[in-house]
Amino acid sequence: MKQKICFVLVLTVAFLALISGAQAAHWITGTVNDAADTTPADGHTVIIYYLGDEANYVSDTIGPTGASATNNMYMCDAESIPGHVWAPGDVIYAKVTDNGDGYTAGPVSVTTTGAGFDVEPTMTIQAAPDTTAPVIASPTATPSSIPADGATTSVLNVTVTDNVGIASVTVNLVSIGGSATTAMTKVGTTNVYSVTTTASTSTSLGTKSLTVTATDTSANTATSTISLTVTAIPDTFAPSVTNPTATPSTIYANGIATSLLSVTVTDSTGIASVKVDLSAIGGSATTAMAKVGTTDVYSVTTTASPSTVPGTYNLAVTATDSSTNANTNTSVSISLTVQALPVTITSASVENPTASRAQNFTVRIAMSSTSTGWYVVVVSGTASGGEGIAGIGTVYLTAGQSVTNMPVLVHIPSQATLGAYTLYAGAYAIGDYPANLASIIDYEGPVTATVT
Repeated sequence: MKQKICFVLVLTVAFLALISGAQAAHWITGTVNDAADTTPADGHTVIIYYLGDEANYVSDTIGPTGASATNNMYMCDAESIPGHVWAPGDVIYAKVTDNGDGYTAGPVSVTTTGAGFDVEPTMTIQAAPDTTAPVIASPTATPSSIPADGATTSVLNVTVTDNVGIASVTVNLVSIGGSATTAMTKVGTTNVYSVTTTASTSTSLGTKSLTVTATDTSANTATSTISLTVTAIPDTFAPSVTNPTATPSTIYANGIATSLLSVTVTDSTGIASVKVDLSAIGGSATTAMAKVGTTDVYSVTTTASPSTVPGTYNLAVTATDSSTNANTNTSVSISLTVQALPVTITSASVENPTASRAQNFTVRIAMSSTSTGWYVVVVSGTASGGEGIAGIGTVYLTAGQSVTNMPVLVHIPSQATLGAYTLYAGAYAIGDYPANLASIIDYEGPVTATVT
């Protein structure tokens, strides 16, 4: 869009009269008053144009930085309007355009004369009327379901924004026994509006759509709804949780050794979930425990991560029933002791990685101990077809002692499957092997050996 800016002339209206006979331009000038709220007109843009062809215009900046060089005045050359040849008698329009702050003025018009300039009627800038309704977002009820007991509360929230300002936010609570224009209160300096409600004892059961009405300071309104479910007055008895056990009650902090955690849970309405907090030993804070068959026992198998600090942990159990208010019992915990590793395997390697049937693989083990005692090292693995081979060795270590080349022979049966075997080495306290294979202390692998 072609624009031509008038020549910058430091003129007053009196000076314009002196140049009225000049032939180079026909000036259109005028005055623009400041807004009623004192927003200055200076700095805003005025355009002049022919009616029906606003796309072709000439512009000027009101005030000292424009062609008039005078506060609240503008000057534009009508002969510079693109696409037109000015002649006396032409009607020239002028208006103040929106520079981004919402203030405009006009349009006004003047029938031009043969004089050197013509003066448009005086304009006053003003902000555009606010026609934008508030925006209501994030309607929530917390909790989203309450019983019709007149006592249990839900917090209703909405987020309300507006380009000018909020006059009021109300919610219609008639369907749950309240007022049709219950005021919602602004939360601090946020855009959240909130009210706490109950559902009266006469409220019908079901999901209610509570209408929220937001009104701004220009009387524009918007509506939204908050969904709230009203239920029957519920069972208030929490589940019974008994017999917390861990089997075994002590495991190593190695992420391998397992313990079966169990509780017995009963309730008059039924169980919705049973969870145990395993976050202290490297698990989830909401680990689900599964019902064991048709019994009332709930269980889960756990390990203790290698980063677990040795000690005894009371693992909290949360049992929630299936009643409408979801009663929860959190007063029971399962005691589990986590031990530091008394021995660690630092490496395992096969001395003769290729051997024939009826021979042995020799696996060399490096390990260190923090506790004095006898240890069993089991090396076992399978071929790709699933056939297994194994070997066992024992070693006595004192606290702080290490071995770097302990041999464990893995016998190759005479009918063993030919091919590669994937082997692992695992360490046990001698009292745990083979009666308690879940009490493995540490392992290393895999290493590969081939039967030819």
